[in-house]
This record gives sequence, structure tokens and C-alpha cells, in this order.
Amino acid sequence: MTSRGRRVAAALVLIAALLFMGRWLALFLADRWWAASVSPPAGILLTRRALLQLGLDLAGVVLSVLWFATHAQVILGAIRAVPLRERGGNARFRALLDKPDARPVALLGALGLGLLMGSGTAEWADAVTLAGQDITIGLTDPALGQDAGWYLSRLPLWLRVQAFATVLVLLTFGLVLLAYLLGGALRIVRRLSISDEARVHLGILLALLACVIGTSQILAPFELAAGLPVPVASGIVELHRSVAFVLVGVSVAVAVLSIIWALRPLHSLVAGAWLAFSAALVGAFYLLPDTPPESDPDARALRHQFERAAFGLMAEPRSRRGSRPVPAFWDATIAARVARGDTVRATVAARGRLRGAGGDRPVWAALATLSDSVPVFLLADDTTGPGGTPLTWRRGGLVPEAGVQPAMRLGPQAVRPGAPSVVIGAGPGVLAGGLLRRLLLTWARQTPGIIGAGSSQRIGWLLEPDARLYHLAPFAVWRDVRPWIEGERLQWIVDGYVTAEAFPVVRRTTWRGSPIGYLRAGFVGVVDGETGATKVYLRPGADPLARALAAAAAPLVLPAEQLPAAVAQVMEYPEALLEVQAEFYSIDRALAIGDTTSSGKAPAGPRVVVGAQPGSQVAPIVDRRTGRVDLLLEGGRAGDRDQLWEYLPDTTSAPEAPEVLARRWQRFSLFQQIRDSVTAGGGAFETGAVRYAVTEEGLVAYQPVWALDQRGRASVVLVTVASGDRLGAGRTLDEAWRSSSGELGSSLRLSDDSAARTEALRWLREADSALRRGDLVGFGRAFAALKSVLEREEPR
Repeated sequence: MTSRGRRVAAALVLIAALLFMGRWLALFLADRWWAASVSPPAGILLTRRALLQLGLDLAGVVLSVLWFATHAQVILGAIRAVPLRERGGNARFRALLDKPDARPVALLGALGLGLLMGSGTAEWADAVTLAGQDITIGLTDPALGQDAGWYLSRLPLWLRVQAFATVLVLLTFGLVLLAYLLGGALRIVRRLSISDEARVHLGILLALLACVIGTSQILAPFELAAGLPVPVASGIVELHRSVAFVLVGVSVAVAVLSIIWALRPLHSLVAGAWLAFSAALVGAFYLLPDTPPESDPDARALRHQFERAAFGLMAEPRSRRGSRPVPAFWDATIAARVARGDTVRATVAARGRLRGAGGDRPVWAALATLSDSVPVFLLADDTTGPGGTPLTWRRGGLVPEAGVQPAMRLGPQAVRPGAPSVVIGAGPGVLAGGLLRRLLLTWARQTPGIIGAGSSQRIGWLLEPDARLYHLAPFAVWRDVRPWIEGERLQWIVDGYVTAEAFPVVRRTTWRGSPIGYLRAGFVGVVDGETGATKVYLRPGADPLARALAAAAAPLVLPAEQLPAAVAQVMEYPEALLEVQAEFYSIDRALAIGDTTSSGKAPAGPRVVVGAQPGSQVAPIVDRRTGRVDLLLEGGRAGDRDQLWEYLPDTTSAPEAPEVLARRWQRFSLFQQIRDSVTAGGGAFETGAVRYAVTEEGLVAYQPVWALDQRGRASVVLVTVASGDRLGAGRTLDEAWRSSSGELGSSLRLSDDSAARTEALRWLREADSALRRGDLVGFGRAFAALKSVLEREEPR
């Protein structure tokens, strides 16, 4: 390389470094300015995290560059030291190495490899932070005797470091071996011929490779105990640990022999050692058993104990309530359509709470986007107007009113779901300021429009509540955005979840596309919809992992004691957690009743729907043998704590599965008449999710049915209900309950003879199945239902 070429290369490297540092500085300053407008403590945490990530990236890059640069220098020296008469390999490659500019090119290559290898270490920030925390769960894993908290705090960092070292050594060994083959320092012509310098180099790398393999064997029992990649019996972990001790000893011996080979050309010795070591590793991998956890009662009890800590599976029995359920007439899709008009496009609808003089009322907040404002429609969820039309709350109203009118209007820079990525205006946000500041903001946000903003304008970004909270507290997963309206203020309450892949004894599941062995709701985020002010609180009753993360994120994360009482009153049970909990309960119920067709896996996770009381969520778990709800899992609030309840319905009065009820309701003549009337008028006819609730009569189910006209206006045209085998339907919920008790039976006759025959065959098959399994109660119920169908009356 000529001197001009070296100057160009140096200039390119300098430009790349300046661009990297300039981009980092722009992001850092933008985050600092943004944090000052969001939360005062956020600036401290974001600065601390940015410096930690920068330090990790720099450490990884510098270490990698020095590593590859050192080996590049050794390679050049070893190949150039080979005498000309003994040279082999690739002639062109040798010619390149003999040029004077080979050293700068090799260093540039080492720089590129170092940047590729070391630039991802910033992702270790959470693992490094947790490694400095002492997490104690209070449960000791039966295989290795470690507290379960060790697998949450220490193991993730050790696995990352070991994987990084293994990849670094393996990649380097492969590149060095290839370079020596091409450069002629290593030749195989009838026999192995290698230069002394190359042998020393490869011997040291082989010794390092043996060491990193040995460290992987040290960590292997801990990975198995933590359920990675799959849970195994504790005895298998102990067996792997015993074998790991032997393999670690073998790896040390192989490392010593590799060093001896580096000093003396004992090729057969080192080859035999590595062949034996490789055979031992392959044999340990393929021959050692991977038996799943024991299924005896003691092992199941221990597993349930660990799963209670990992997923909060601590349900209490639910007794019957003495009142009818609080109805929920709408869902997110229909609520968004209700707010849609000729000039308004609803972007999102979320179910929340409206706090007024009459107490908390469930509402759907539908936000629509216009050119200059964001109207907020508060759709009453527990009541409807004449003819099932929606009712909306107005600001300061004591009761919901007919018509679709906005309760408030927010500015375009308001925080809300579905907001644009960047908004420039006069609302809250970061002051645009002078030209240099706008240039940095443009570079950081990659939005050219910022450079042309006025100096007095403000730039708003991260306007979605969950995205805003994730940027502030990326150690948690933020989901379940719910609006809370108090007076003239709209705020967003978001649940923050903590997860971990490794946790001993427990069964793993898949969440958000990744396997997990630990999931808890540990944080609560509160975001002001208008100003964007954001606060993060530790959730009351938080788990040890969340408490450790909160301690590391102080002063951003406030203690649970500082959670405002008004927020605690409107908090709801974390829906995403209930989904996972319902999956575990579904599997356990299937195994308890002897249903082994799913091999320990639920056929489909129970759907979480709105509960019977404000703030609660329920998940029906169906017995696939009978097609009836076998257990109702309900998550709600008990005082200031999350509470999980389970209700076991009577086998003689349990409603059927959601899809079965939906099909039976559709056979009503009233259902078909209303559907035909709606579709004949050019409208759309849609059914909502089947809801379940515990009442004084036991477990009941209901389903709202909507009609949408050609302009998108929606109304509740039918409500169907079920209590045991008694079904009902009506234009209102009260009418539906009356019909289920026989007062309006004539309107619920099956629509035709074909539907009656289909229903009769279904009950005949259920009676036959009940008789075969000896369920006389189920047989009597099915026979009575069959008799009612044959008499052309819907069973009650």
C-alpha cells in the first residue's frame, strides 16, 4: 500500500470513528433532553445506562481488536519466517503477505473483525446489572443446591461471557489455520509439516480452546438445572455434573498436551489427545440421558412450589357471588368503529376506568386522529342506550349520554397508543432550539423535518405509552396499556413484566415468541396523556427479581409505598400474566383428569376475557372430554395486591366451551332473524367473545352481538346467555336472563328441523359418552336435554 493509500485508509477509519462517536453523542444528548421533559430521575438512569453500554461496547471492541491484531502480527511473522525453498500453499496469498503494506492491511482486517465481534456487548447491560444484585428466592434447586435466585442473577452473565470467549477462540483458530495453510507454514504432503512459529501459535490456541470447552462443561450442569434447553430430572443433572468433572479434567490435560506440542513437535500425541477429547464430548452429548422430570407426587409437589414462585400460580378458591355480573357490551374493534365517522378515523381503543362521583365505571377510550387535535371518546361499557346504541361520557357528566361525542381533546403531541413516531409542534416535548441542537436531534431521530423546525417549537417522540416506558426502563417488558380518566385528566397505566429464560425445576413455556421459565408482573408505569410525564413504580407484592431491578434502577423506579392510592384503586390484574397462568392450569387440569392426549401440552391456551367485576380478567378452562368449563381462573385485585382465584363449577351446571355455546346460540330462530334483518339492510353482523362470570346461580356465560350499518355505526342487537344447560337470548341482557328461565321460550325455538336433528344427535352422543365412562349424572342431564330437543323445546 502506498503512502497515499495508507493516508486514505487512516482517513476512512477516522471518519468511521467520528461518525460512530457523533451518532452516539447525538443519541446521548437527545435522550438527556428527552428525559428532562419526561421524568427528572430518568436523566440519571439513562446517563448511567448509556455509559455502561458504551463501556461494555468499548471493552468488547478493544479486547477483540487487540486479540485479532496480535494474532495477525503472529501470522505475518510465522509465514514470512518460512524459508523460500520450503514455501507452499497459495502463491498469490504468499505474494500478498510479502508486500510491505501487508501489515497495515492485516491490522485493518483485525479492526473490522474486532468491531463485528465486540460491538454487541452493550446488550449485556442488564446481565451485568443483575450480576451485581443479590437475589434470594428462598427455594433451593434439588440437583445442585443453589438458591433459585442465583439462576436469575449470576448464570445469565456467565453464559454470555463463556459463549463470547468460545466464539472468539473458535473463529480465531479457524482463521489462523486457514492462513497457515494458504501461506505454506502448514503443509500436508504425505506427512504433516509445520513451521516452529506456526506450531507454537496453533498450540497456544488449542490450549485456549480446550480451556473454554472445559468452562462450558463446568456451566453445563447449571444450564440443565435451570431447564436449558429443556427441564430434566434432578438425578440426570447430578449425572451430568459427575461427567462434567471428568471432562474438565480431560480438557486440562488436553490443554497441557497442546502446550507441550507447541514446544515440541509431538504430532501424534496432540492428535490422539484431541481425538479422544472429541469422542468424549460427543459421547457425553449423545449417550447421557435427558430424562424429563419425575412424575411422582413428591416431584410434582416440588415443581409446583417452584412454579408458584416463577409464575405466581397461587390461586385461592372463589365462592359464589350474590349478584349478577357487571356486563361488558363492547370490545376493542367495535369500540374503535363507534368513534369512526366521516371525518374521524379511530386509531385505537383500550378498556379502562372512569373515576367519577358515582364510583369507577368501565369505559372504552377510543382515540381518533385529526389534523390538529386528538378527540377522546369514552364509550360506556356496562350499559347501552335504547335499541342497544352506545352511550358516551361527557366531561363532568353524571351519567352517560346518547350519541358519540368526545369527552376531551388532546393535542397532536399527546401520548397515546398509535401515535406518530415524531411530532413537531407547540405542545410538550424537547425544545428545538438553535441550529446545532436541531442538527443533533435530526441525526438522533433520523427525521429531516426537525432541521426546519422553529427554534421555539418542541419535538415529541416516543409518544406511545409502552414504547416510552420501554425506553426508560428496558429491563421490563411493557404491555397491557389501559386508560384511566379522572376529571379532565387522561393517564395511561401500563403493566411491566420481568422475565427470565433460566429457572430450575419449572416447565418452560413460550411468551412473545421466546421460551421463558419465569414471568411476573413487577412494575407499574403511569404516563400522563397530555404532558407525557412518566413515573415507574414497583408493583405492590413484587417478586425478588423485580425488586433487584428496581434497586439497580433507583431513583427512577419508585417504591410501591409511593404508588398513589388513586392509581392502586384502578389497577387491574395483569392480563399477559393471566394468559400464561391459565396455560399452566389448563395442562394440570388435563393431567389431573387423565387426559394424556396432549402429552402435557394444552391444545390451545384459554382466552382471557373481561371478568364479572371491574378490574378482573377471567380464563375459562375446558374439559375436552365433556366440552364443558372445568375451571374458571380469575385474576383481580384484593385490597392493594393482585389476587388469583379459581372456581370449580358443579359438574351438573357448568356451561359449555365458548365455541360450543356460540354454535348453539346461532341455532336460535331469534338469532337468525336478527342476523338476516341486519344483513338485508346492508349492515354487518358480528359476535363478541363469550364472557364467563361467577354468580349466585353458579357459573354463567353471555355474549354480546353487534350490528354495524353502512356508515360504521354500531349497536348491541342481541345478548345470549347460558347457565348450565339453560340457554337464553334477548335484545337486552335482562330479556336474555328472563328467556333462559322460560319466560320467553317461544322466541328461542330451534330455527328448523335440520338444526333440531343436529342438536339431538349432539346430545345423543354426549349421553352415550357419559354412559360409557360411568358418569350417570352426565347421562341423566344429556338424556333430559335430548328429550327437550325432540319435543322441539330448547333445554333449560
